[in-house]
Amino acid sequence: MMKSCVSDIKTLYHKLWWQWQLCKSASARRRMKREILKDLAVITRTPEEDEVYSFLQKESLKVFPYPFVHLYNPSNVKVNMDETNGLKFVWHKGKRLYFQRGWGNDRIKRAYSMLCCEQHPNSPHCYTDSAFFVSPGSIIADVGSAEGIFALEHIETCRHVYLFETDKGWTEALNATFAVWKDKVTIVNRFVSDKNSGDNVTLDSYFAERDVNFIKADVEGAERFLLSGACEVMKRPQLRRIAITAYHRPDDGSVLWRRLEDAGFVPRYTHGFMVFGGLHKPERPYLRRGVILAEKIETSIKI
Repeated sequence: MMKSCVSDIKTLYHKLWWQWQLCKSASARRRMKREILKDLAVITRTPEEDEVYSFLQKESLKVFPYPFVHLYNPSNVKVNMDETNGLKFVWHKGKRLYFQRGWGNDRIKRAYSMLCCEQHPNSPHCYTDSAFFVSPGSIIADVGSAEGIFALEHIETCRHVYLFETDKGWTEALNATFAVWKDKVTIVNRFVSDKNSGDNVTLDSYFAERDVNFIKADVEGAERFLLSGACEVMKRPQLRRIAITAYHRPDDGSVLWRRLEDAGFVPRYTHGFMVFGGLHKPERPYLRRGVILAEKIETSIKI
């Protein structure tokens, strides 16, 4: 049953732009915007809520309701063809980021623009900030890696990265992207959950005899199952940081926060909110926190 549940979630479009399938028409988007503005108008808004309110009073509905979204225009993205393998790629911070075979230029441009938007320093979907980062020499578990952009940004300074991605369409692209660093990359085509059966694996099982220092997880609603299967790994002192998405389910924030606290981590949200319509149907709240950054704080006892 777990395999079926996770599989159903992962068959949805990867990354955020697929959610607009839930509100294809302009009228549906306008209706969601009106509901968000109405909700915010009748409460005592926090400074973060006020940012969203001010933006939506002037702008159309966006996944990230902040001015930085205007920095990323798909038409400015240049798509290249690698004649040696027939795959298309974009240059990302001086490195080649490959995409799935068969993807057209327009799809790649939209996807890459959204990826950059997600990881803008002011984005609620950004996995790091000035105080929460991947330390040099870290061993990374990138769970739900997709194209691998997060790992690519840290590949030169990390010791090793494990890319967990069940979409077999990404395997070829990931191998191409990380060809230069193949000795420090392991691609794992399995669902990470709270079960060890078939295509499912727990982090406790996978890392039973392996080290890991940093976990980044974006698994389209299966985050709580991932944490349930990582109880032993989270006890390790060397696992210092977990960045995990918290918006796919309405109660993700509270559920994941509590589990991380129980495991000895100090969680906090990234700044701001995302507009998210729901996994399978429109579901409130439409404004949701994006990512929880959880860190183990070392404490010293003075005698």
